[in-house]
Amino acid sequence: MKGIWDNNELNGNGTLLWNNGNHYIGQLTNSIYHGYGKLYTYNGDRYEGEFNMSLKHGQGVYYYHNLDIYNGSFINGKKEGNGTYISSTYTYIGEFYNDLMHGNGKYYINNTLNYEGEFMNNYRHGYGISYHEIDLLQGKYIGYFKDNKMHGSGTFYYQNGDEYTGEYRMGKRYGRGKMKYSNGKIVHMDFNK
Repeated sequence: MKGIWDNNELNGNGTLLWNNGNHYIGQLTNSIYHGYGKLYTYNGDRYEGEFNMSLKHGQGVYYYHNLDIYNGSFINGKKEGNGTYISSTYTYIGEFYNDLMHGNGKYYINNTLNYEGEFMNNYRHGYGISYHEIDLLQGKYIGYFKDNKMHGSGTFYYQNGDEYTGEYRMGKRYGRGKMKYSNGKIVHMDFNK
């Protein structure tokens, strides 16, 4: 431990080192990290940002050992509020709650917008727009989702110009719907069976 000692406690800027390889450099209050600092973990993760009573709290950037990065808000040690999570396969920009994508956000795959809308517990859930491939269908879906699947009322716009409007249940057409073909023909359908 390095820093300014006051009544057997570190205060001000200092350094804490642990036997497991973790170390902290930054502001300390009564020997705990409090304020701005950098925390390096034994597994290669690193956090730079604000702390409150030794928990990530406020704005910060978390660098994962697998090269993922989270830049945003933390509350009591967890991703919460607005932030951006970047991995090798996807990027999420939006709201977090309890370390999960939760609230409104945009989800990109290979730098191409894949979904924008509501999330709940890391799943597309609520109203949103999904682009590109959905269950091997090419196009765009505008409507409701549940647990990452089309669920509720919505419209699927196919690449060839056809449109299907109706109800979905867990990713499949359900109930009554209407197919409008690109040539203008309209067919009413029933998927209750």
